[in-house]
Order: sequence, then C-alpha cells, then structure tokens
Amino acid sequence: MRDLKFAARMVFALAAIVLILGIADKWDRADDLRIRAAYSRGT
Repeated sequence: MRDLKFAARMVFALAAIVLILGIADKWDRADDLRIRAAYSRGT
C-alpha cells in the first residue's frame, strides 16, 4: 500500500512538472513574439 501511494505521488509530481514546464514554454513564446514585435517597430 505504501508503494502504491509512493508511485501515485511520483506520477502526480511528474505530471505537475510537465504542466508547469508547458505553461512556462507558452509564456516564453508569447514574450518572444512581443519582444520581436517591439524591436521590429522600433527599428
């Protein structure tokens, strides 16, 4: 039973990490587009 709880916790932690990285990646892409747009307007 303890092993099952441990495995479930590991799977949950992995899913949380993947979710956080996915969200961070989306934010990075949005920021990149905003920065590129600002630079192209400025020059």
